[in-house]
Amino acid sequence: MSDRVAQDWNPGRALRRSGLVLLLALAAACNPSSKEDNKPAAAPTAPANRFEIEGKVTVPDQPDSSGIQVFIPGSSALAMTDAQGHYLLTGLSAGVQVVSAQRPGYQTAKLGEPQLDANAAAKRVVLPDKVLDPVATPAQSAGPAVVLGAIKGKIGIVSDTETSEEHDFSGARVELEGTQMRTIAEPNGDFFLWNVKPGKYQLAVQMPGYAAHRTEITVSDGPDPTVVDVTLSAAPEEGATDREIDGTVELLASDDSPLTDFSTIRIGIRELPDRRIKVDANGSFRIRALPPGNYTIYGIGEGFAPSDEVSLDLSDVPSADVTLTLHANATESDAKGTIHGTAVKNSPDATDMSGISVALAGTSFVAVTDADGNYRIFNVPAGTYDIVAQAEGYESAKLEGIELAAGQTLAVDDLALNPLRDYPVVLDTSPPNNARDVLISYQITIVVHFSKKMKPESLKQSVSIAPDLLFSVFTNHEHPQADEESMVIVIDGASPERPIKYDTQFRITIADTAEDVEGLRLERPYVLSLRTGKPAVIATVPGQGVTEASLNPGQPLVFTFNARLNPDSVDPRNIRIRPSIGVVPTLNIMNDPRSGWSSLQLSAIFNQDTRYEITLPRRIKTATGQYISNTPYHLRFKTSKSYQLGGPSSIPVH
Repeated sequence: MSDRVAQDWNPGRALRRSGLVLLLALAAACNPSSKEDNKPAAAPTAPANRFEIEGKVTVPDQPDSSGIQVFIPGSSALAMTDAQGHYLLTGLSAGVQVVSAQRPGYQTAKLGEPQLDANAAAKRVVLPDKVLDPVATPAQSAGPAVVLGAIKGKIGIVSDTETSEEHDFSGARVELEGTQMRTIAEPNGDFFLWNVKPGKYQLAVQMPGYAAHRTEITVSDGPDPTVVDVTLSAAPEEGATDREIDGTVELLASDDSPLTDFSTIRIGIRELPDRRIKVDANGSFRIRALPPGNYTIYGIGEGFAPSDEVSLDLSDVPSADVTLTLHANATESDAKGTIHGTAVKNSPDATDMSGISVALAGTSFVAVTDADGNYRIFNVPAGTYDIVAQAEGYESAKLEGIELAAGQTLAVDDLALNPLRDYPVVLDTSPPNNARDVLISYQITIVVHFSKKMKPESLKQSVSIAPDLLFSVFTNHEHPQADEESMVIVIDGASPERPIKYDTQFRITIADTAEDVEGLRLERPYVLSLRTGKPAVIATVPGQGVTEASLNPGQPLVFTFNARLNPDSVDPRNIRIRPSIGVVPTLNIMNDPRSGWSSLQLSAIFNQDTRYEITLPRRIKTATGQYISNTPYHLRFKTSKSYQLGGPSSIPVH
């Protein structure tokens, strides 16, 4: 792909050109400057379509968030973030704009839907910060991720009076019917729709003065866009349209010397805001097929102050001649520069270097490489930039601190993109990250699942817990839940030397020294944050829901707590047994010598083959005055047909 083609594909350039075209529709609303002082026309108030959206989007647990694509689906608006995640979308139209962000390995996110008000004084909107979520893992996803496609098109016309190359297609509206995907064509007829879901669509093109065109297209996934050509025919005439305007544009530099580059100049008509007329290489233009009436025309161009408006009466005459003068804005004109270089895929299998996106991080300036990896980014204001290159299947490459002077054409160092490597990642954990009310028990078990087979010793050496707790790590079938791709961390919840506290946040960190069997490490440390629960019943004998409880004579029921109980808060008369056994049960409190935790033993006589529900009341407290959090606690079980539990019916509590 040549440099010229790479330029045409530059989304940032397309956005700026579309912004210029839309600017014409509103520039005529500004008051013309006085002609008496013979000075350049005053620049109008910022038009309603010159909006900017800025914000910050980052990826979690990474110091560098550059290279995230921020875009408006269905348009050419695209920016890439800098290292801090900042972005700026420029040249946007009034109305509701849906702003999204994407980066390989993360879920595409909506950043906001700001309403850009044409009457608002502020032309820049700031969106809230956003952190991207990683893509769903195989265990979490219902199916493969959808790979988006794109549409690249070209509009032409059938006309006896002008060619497609002469016509200005700025007013052409392109949309996928039944969707929110739409854009405005560039003056030469090019249009581009980003991030289109693969499938069949009805593509509709409308342009004032021409019949609407619809065609069915099929969009495929992958990096290659779906190409479509559209040819428009003149709309049937409605009444006489036999008037025309012949004109000439004069361009003057800041020192009043003549300029000869008319490539960005367009002529607008206040009464027909959708019509845009190109100026030829000599500065001449002709507006044909006008109905009789009064017209107000003006000229505008990138880097120039708008011309004075000129009013023409074509009610009774067939034609009129006019000359429009535009003065260059020296400050803005001198500020633009060009950055060019080469970006390549650093792989022996890669021979075609086209399709690499190269962007100035945090801006809308983006280019795409040709087959040799060459790229050019045009019309860049002076400043210091980071350059980011991205391609599917490759790691991003970056040049930092590139300084561009006003009007400079700057060649930068080559960018080499290395192939993506299949680094191991943590797929999920049990309990999940940020879980609350984690039950403190004699053993707290944490299971971590990885995407690949891991080296056991590297896992054992990678784990740390804060605050400091007593724990063990099991891998490779050392624990019933541990295998080549899973690690089990068992925390000693009853340790008197390093106790774990109630209602307290603790963090388990797996360092980036954890390696898979191929020697690839985690790209970044993984941090699992958990919060413990409050004092609770943690176990019972018989177990909850047992249907064949074999209760030997003299064997009590047992309720185990993860705290020392206050004996005065336990009253056997407040313990409910259904169905009733007819007597008050005997209670005994035993304290574990290591942990200090209590077990409540309940003795009574139960019938065989009977379903029971035993309820501990809400008023039970710990020795420090805290209530047991999961009371009232209901233990349900069924006795077996062969045994019954016996015991005294007195009520002392020890």
